[in-house]
Amino acid sequence: MKIFKFWIISFLLIAPVTSQAAFDLSILNASNLNNVLPDDVASAAIKTFGIYFTHRPYQGATSIYGRGSLEMNFEVTMVKISNELNDALIANGLSSNTSSETAALPILKLNFRKALSPGADLGFSGIYYQGQYAIGTDIKFVLSNPEEGITTALRLGYSYATASILYLKSVTVLSPEFVMSRRIESAEPYLGFGGRYITGTISVPFELPPAGAGTVEKGGTGFTAYAFTGVNFQILGPKGFRFGMEGTYDISGFSSIGTTFGIGF
Repeated sequence: MKIFKFWIISFLLIAPVTSQAAFDLSILNASNLNNVLPDDVASAAIKTFGIYFTHRPYQGATSIYGRGSLEMNFEVTMVKISNELNDALIANGLSSNTSSETAALPILKLNFRKALSPGADLGFSGIYYQGQYAIGTDIKFVLSNPEEGITTALRLGYSYATASILYLKSVTVLSPEFVMSRRIESAEPYLGFGGRYITGTISVPFELPPAGAGTVEKGGTGFTAYAFTGVNFQILGPKGFRFGMEGTYDISGFSSIGTTFGIGF
């Protein structure tokens, strides 16, 4: 979890509380404390966390029904972090970092996919570490699956994460997607597009003797759209190995690239 230490927001969000409070105890007033976290900073942080922790199906449009009933995969994704949060901090005088360079951070998850019928399947993903966790699910409905031609599907994803080390109380993501693919023997290349609606709450603790401890909380929302493309391989049949790759272009700057590998049952 040390990779998360790049989040200087953990200092930037709490520093204004302690510094102002040292000069004026009226900062403990709820409305004053709320102003310490500007709306655009809270929303940018929540959007950043939401996209980073979001559930990624790594699947094409066809149901896995025709090639097995259950798949288990490990996912490794590199997510490029947008400048949106840093720009909001700068605009509110909370950061002097004017660098245009952005970080790319990895995230590892365990993914499962269960066949429901030839026209639908269900996916789950999750990661847990010392009380910090992200979970997600999606359900996919095949719209058309001709013998020759492009298979199309609609998919709806849901994600939830909490990470107190990042002062993230909770974040929820809804992600509808449209997917197209063509199954070719043991490979299925695919592409699609979708959107993410993100809501959440940042909770920053503070301690101010002799008044005691408390928290500053601020909710926020965000939206982004993206396009993605990838390919999945089935090796050695329905109960063989699985391997996939996917890249995503996000209009908000949170592009990603990743891979999955696992086994079918």
